[in-house]
Amino acid sequence: MGVLSSLGHVFEVQRVRNKSQSGGRAEVERRLRFEMLLADICAQFVNVAPPELDPKIERAQRRICEALGVNHSPVWQLSENNPELLVMTHAYRDPQLRPLPMHPILNDYFPWASDKLLKKEVLSFRNTAEVPSAAAQDRNSWLEYGVRSTLAFPLSVGGGPVIGVLAFDSTEERDWPEALKRRLQIVALVFAQALECKNAELKMKTAEDALRASEERLRLAQQAARIGTFEWNMGTGVNTWTTELEAIYGLPPGGLGGTQTHFEKLVHPDDRAEVIQLVEFSVKTGRPTHGEWRIVWADGNVHWIVGRWQVFRNPSGKPLRMIGVNLDITERKLAEEALAEMTGKLVEAQEQERARIGGELHDDINQRLAMLAVELEQLQDTAPEVRSRLQELRDQASEISYDVQAMSHDLHSAKLEYLGVVAGIDSWCREFAERQKMHVDFQSDAPSVLPLEVGISLFRILREALHNVIKHSGVRRVEVRLREHSGEIHLTIKDSGKGFNVESAMKNKGLGLISMRERVRLVSGTMMIDSKMMGGTAIHVRVPLVSGDASKRQAV
Repeated sequence: MGVLSSLGHVFEVQRVRNKSQSGGRAEVERRLRFEMLLADICAQFVNVAPPELDPKIERAQRRICEALGVNHSPVWQLSENNPELLVMTHAYRDPQLRPLPMHPILNDYFPWASDKLLKKEVLSFRNTAEVPSAAAQDRNSWLEYGVRSTLAFPLSVGGGPVIGVLAFDSTEERDWPEALKRRLQIVALVFAQALECKNAELKMKTAEDALRASEERLRLAQQAARIGTFEWNMGTGVNTWTTELEAIYGLPPGGLGGTQTHFEKLVHPDDRAEVIQLVEFSVKTGRPTHGEWRIVWADGNVHWIVGRWQVFRNPSGKPLRMIGVNLDITERKLAEEALAEMTGKLVEAQEQERARIGGELHDDINQRLAMLAVELEQLQDTAPEVRSRLQELRDQASEISYDVQAMSHDLHSAKLEYLGVVAGIDSWCREFAERQKMHVDFQSDAPSVLPLEVGISLFRILREALHNVIKHSGVRRVEVRLREHSGEIHLTIKDSGKGFNVESAMKNKGLGLISMRERVRLVSGTMMIDSKMMGGTAIHVRVPLVSGDASKRQAV
């Protein structure tokens, strides 16, 4: 009996041992299957293409949930519109559970958990009813959706900021062993890396799309505005033009030879030397440079170009490349030419009218005043009480005659025609100084024979300037210089009076300054006004020593 009892005990011990070994093998096999599952899932995310990522994540969530026996696994990512909010972007959820709202925001339902996760804390709760009191809203949300246990990992890459959250939820209480947390932490890292790569590629694609759209808008704008750009590699000598710039120069796409020499050959022969000088200046100084020139198309038509460019250098100062933009301004030049022609006709008509009125004042009104003075002279033998009054009338008539003669000369200085421009201006300055009781210091080394159209413009500018001195400067002395230098006539008018604000005066669009500038433009000249408050005024006029028409470059 004792032997049988002992044998029975031995058999029982062996049965328990076999059962224990069988259960251990099952657990090992279960863990091994889970390890293989995780390995397979991780392998799925190696070099995954962005379009394939989202379904792969949700399949992985489903497989992990089924293996662990949990009901729900969400992935939350930072919102593009608000980087402080986490929005659900992926989820596996047991179909029997209560449906979730569309695109829920983690912060709205779980503010306490959201704050912790954004601080890179891993959250693990066997029972969500036992969370801290500060997580009351979170507890209510878990209870509302039947979540009794949860495990959540912040998603980040390489110690960077949190980009999202991976969570696993169960409708039953359960433990989350440390070994399981470590393995699921690996899944979270794999998800984070895959999402980071996808987001980076999407950002790059968005930037590339935006760049292409911007380039297309720029191309369309350049075509509409007839603007083209270029880049000249000064190391290789290659000059690269956009198709818009080639079109401006009348070339087909790729029609430029690709060197600076090819560009120079397109420039009008009369402008080529000046353009080369401008380029050399920019290379030497590195300053932003601009200029205007004409080009000749293959069909012989001439077009006007305005260009702006700058040379960029390496740290040692060696020129590397020149980048610039060209604009076709032919239409503007044609409009300016038409305006100049119209203005010239208007000025010519004005001069003719001035000459007519001046002639009538001199030949008719002044002669009649002279006859009146003679008749008053013949009345000298009248009664003594009338004689003094007659003398006053004679003086007034003479004064009026003098003023009419001065007005006649202002309107039309015939002396410019029969004395020449220089002598005519000199004579008018003396008359003006005597009439206004001021001193006009006129000096000239200009040729005695100047084109009449240049002389008339200079005379009108001088007349307007001297009248302005009388009205505004507060001084009675003016310097007038007429010089010839480098094929140009220089007229300078200076006073030491009150001065004025040139910019304000031009904005006020006074007719005097506008008339002066227009007179200068008609003879292809330039005018510069330098004035300071209480520091005097100097007007500098430069006019080429050729006729106005000859000095203009025609755009056809």
